[in-house]
Amino acid sequence: MINKSSFVIYYLIILLLSVSAFLRNSIWHSEMGLWQDVISKSPNNALALNNLCVSLYKETRYDDALNTCLKSLRLEPEDWSVHLNLWQVYKAKGMLNEAQEESKLGLKLQIGKPEAYSTLGYYLMEKGLIDEAIRIFKIALEKKPDLADSHYGLAVNLEKKGDKHSALMRYKEYLRFLNPEDPRFKEVEKRVKDIEKGE
Repeated sequence: MINKSSFVIYYLIILLLSVSAFLRNSIWHSEMGLWQDVISKSPNNALALNNLCVSLYKETRYDDALNTCLKSLRLEPEDWSVHLNLWQVYKAKGMLNEAQEESKLGLKLQIGKPEAYSTLGYYLMEKGLIDEAIRIFKIALEKKPDLADSHYGLAVNLEKKGDKHSALMRYKEYLRFLNPEDPRFKEVEKRVKDIEKGE
């Protein structure tokens, strides 16, 4: 029988080939100027550099994204998210050897952190392993109750299980962490209203 620790590590290794490293980051185009402004005032702000890297990646400005991620990495060499963001950028640029190395480094640093469980939960959800996904999302939230993505993932899987009451609570909790201007807000708000109507 596989214990919890072995189970998590096993599936996290699989994530190297199949799960986006950008689950943690919800950086939208409209925020690019914000991060650029922060960096202009504080050039050594590793978080802002990392978030700008994500924005540049989404704009397919891969060379700029790579340079920005590397700057962030020099400031925070043990930040797992920077390594996994570099993984995405290297993949986009066709630099597969570098991408593989960054994914290994990022995953090694991520294991045991709440975000790792959230990432694993989404992987299990994609594979249709609803019960396991629910269990992993709950572990993530035990470790970090304000992990918004885990509330959403848990809500979706609970709804799939037919537990709409619990799903409704999680959807509402997820909305607490979203800006009403976020496009996801209206979508989830609509789902909440539909469940309350019995749909």
